[in-house]
Amino acid sequence: MDSKKEIKITLSNELFNQVDKKLKNQSIDTYINKLIMNDLSENDNFETKNIIGKIVNQDNIFKDEHLILVSGIYYQYVVNPLSNQSNFIQCVISSANGNQLEITPIS
Repeated sequence: MDSKKEIKITLSNELFNQVDKKLKNQSIDTYINKLIMNDLSENDNFETKNIIGKIVNQDNIFKDEHLILVSGIYYQYVVNPLSNQSNFIQCVISSANGNQLEITPIS
């Protein structure tokens, strides 16, 4: 049986609200564990290590071209199919597959 270590984490209200919107049907514990495991994975590429989880503002989202500017690089994007928001001013990068990012609107 895997032993576990509990830690306390403090988030600002704004950060907690942003994370809470992204959780969908998973616990915050599961979400944070996935982020840490992804960060520690040896097989990760640049996008996985540096792009996933970033919040992008509206001025870097080019909806007509389906392009998003992240860390100085333009990527194609798709909106998370579970999201029901079509108009948004911020999004979080939820996954990467080559030059295509999946984004989840957060506001």
